[in-house]
Amino acid sequence: MKPWQIIIQGFILLLILGAIGCFSSTPSLKTLSETDPQYVVSHKDSILLRSDKDPEIIPMVIAAYINLSDEALEKKDYETAEAYLIKALEIDKTNIKAKYAYAMAKGHRLFKKGNKSQLWDAIEQFSKASYYRPDDGLSVYWSAKGYSKKDDSDYQNIIELYQKSIELGLPEELEADAKASLDKAKKEKEVLESFWK
Repeated sequence: MKPWQIIIQGFILLLILGAIGCFSSTPSLKTLSETDPQYVVSHKDSILLRSDKDPEIIPMVIAAYINLSDEALEKKDYETAEAYLIKALEIDKTNIKAKYAYAMAKGHRLFKKGNKSQLWDAIEQFSKASYYRPDDGLSVYWSAKGYSKKDDSDYQNIIELYQKSIELGLPEELEADAKASLDKAKKEKEVLESFWK
């Protein structure tokens, strides 16, 4: 075999090995925390052992817990969502994303139960969420919903909260509901005020 043929065969072999390496590489922890969060949390102990060497590991494990919590919230399984977030906060009790998500999940659970004292607690949780993410319209929207459900004649708070949630931004379907609820509260306030004049 001629030397140039050996070089070409070696180059082709390197290309094949490189391609095999690219296709067989395992997904990154960041990718797994998004695509397979259950895998990440089920292996969290061994993953966290590497956190001294890579400080980005802890936020990725917490992201996996938050993603699992989001999946539970979509199914309206608030208790499971809270349980995932408690585990995330056990890893890092200062993580703002986990604190926000926990306050929202707990607020939704209390809102769903709906008696007066639990509505107050739900409003408190949504307010905490708003503290953790002041630019978030969702937490303000749910505070307004809490006030509306608790005492629909508390027009001032209801109006202010719906206005603020719209200003901060909401998903399209919630924005439409917030605008309709805001209009309703304004009309009811006007009727009440005209009655007492």
